[in-house]
Amino acid sequence: ENGMVKMDGEILDVVNGYLTSQRDTNQYDTIGSKEIAFEDFSISTDKISLGDDLDVIFNLRFNKEIFNPFEVNVNIFDNMFNPIVHTVNTDCGKEFKRYPAGTVLPVRCRLKNVNILPGIYNIVLYVGSTSTTYQEVRFCMEFVVDQGTNMIQRLTPYPQRFSTVLKSE
Repeated sequence: ENGMVKMDGEILDVVNGYLTSQRDTNQYDTIGSKEIAFEDFSISTDKISLGDDLDVIFNLRFNKEIFNPFEVNVNIFDNMFNPIVHTVNTDCGKEFKRYPAGTVLPVRCRLKNVNILPGIYNIVLYVGSTSTTYQEVRFCMEFVVDQGTNMIQRLTPYPQRFSTVLKSE
């Protein structure tokens, strides 16, 4: 900037640092009726290594009594706003049904073994049903995935019925 070095270091760290500095991360879009609203959202860390877990933590405030089942989504988008990960509470067997107005429900979503390419990623939170968007908070948090120097390892063993065969001819 103005002929001066602003940052020195590894290429990925410098590029990600520059891209992050060009965005106002305290600004985000929100849409929906807000009958259910996200509050106090955060992530466990703003930098993870390839294959680490990432916790997304938030409260759901019920501003109106909700009688019908609804879904909560945690979505990850890359720096070019392409969808990368889409998780829904029903993926892990959790169902949300009926909550009275005034309820504040703490939620922790653990994304296990995040194996996505190194780079900057943004999180979008969504709560709604098939007919109603209660709230969607777009690009409200961001984190960096760093490959580091370690090889990518599978954290869970292959099921017994599967095997891996390496063969050269």
